[in-house]
Amino acid sequence: MARASVEFWNSIERLPTDKQKHLLQRQLQTREPIHSFKDIRLGDHLVRKNSFLGLVSYEHHFICVGFNGEGKPLIVHYYSTPWKATAQLIPSITGCGSPFEQLAVVQEMCIEEYVSEAALQTEGNEVARVVWPEELLRYPPEERVKKARGRAGKKEKWYDLEKNNCETLIMWCFCDLQISLQVTTAVRYLREVIGSGYNSLRQSLQQVPKVVVEQFGDDIILAVMRLMRAKPIEAALPKGIGVYVGAAVSIFAEAFLAYREIMSAKQKWKEGIVMTTRQEFIKEVIDSVLSAPLRAGGSIGGMTFGQFLIPIPVLGGIIGAAIGAFACDYTSKWLTGFDFTEFLAQCIDSHLSPDKLD
Repeated sequence: MARASVEFWNSIERLPTDKQKHLLQRQLQTREPIHSFKDIRLGDHLVRKNSFLGLVSYEHHFICVGFNGEGKPLIVHYYSTPWKATAQLIPSITGCGSPFEQLAVVQEMCIEEYVSEAALQTEGNEVARVVWPEELLRYPPEERVKKARGRAGKKEKWYDLEKNNCETLIMWCFCDLQISLQVTTAVRYLREVIGSGYNSLRQSLQQVPKVVVEQFGDDIILAVMRLMRAKPIEAALPKGIGVYVGAAVSIFAEAFLAYREIMSAKQKWKEGIVMTTRQEFIKEVIDSVLSAPLRAGGSIGGMTFGQFLIPIPVLGGIIGAAIGAFACDYTSKWLTGFDFTEFLAQCIDSHLSPDKLD
């Protein structure tokens, strides 16, 4: 890379993120249509038009990293089939994983597994090459390929609609900037609403054991005793035990989720991809610690009030838990969005010795 290019990129890296985006958006407008696989070159930045439910248009980004024995391009991208993405929500709802981070995986594949040659210019799904001006090319094609294959080799599962998506992966390969030019304020808002909605659903399902114990616990125990031909007893469960069961399930689930979030954040920091500084990791820990009790408290409180306001067995508690969890999850995102948590992370980082948290 020429010296002028080094100085140029050093100046770009010092700019705020919004100015970086504005500069690159202005420079990366040109597209060259891809009509056949032969049009694709090593290290090409490729995009394919797409839409979400036919309502929100976006571009899917990928990079050519080589060619197979038949001369067909090999690509790397953040990708998953709709079926796999949907299936990932099942373990996620139980608290065994993040619903969004594992919706896609960085992987290498033949381009035919993603789009056929005949469909390269299908209306609404056209494939094109992003034209990078020479002065913006920070790395040669071979270096871009090495960076992309390095991420694919780890089967990275840290997908984030705003911070680590298909576009940020390719931008990082080209210029080391973890940035997505097509992420707007509306996209961020949609991400927050979907995330809060998912968490409220997860919290609601976590209240099912509590509601079942409270409403049907005695009947279940008596039925089991009859099957075992044991002598039935009255009032098998202490009154109010369901409340404690529901609270315990919520607290345990949120504590486990917070632990997983912190461990995942530490790994991201160590890899230096999504998080590049220790201060970012500390802020993520602070955010997780603040959010977990708020979400648990919201679901427990909502479940309790829901049963009073909606006197329908099971349904009232679940609806209340969903509303309470949604409200408190959204509140936690609002609180952690303030500069205070960033300031607190900066203070903690400055007072910890370099070997701490390693």
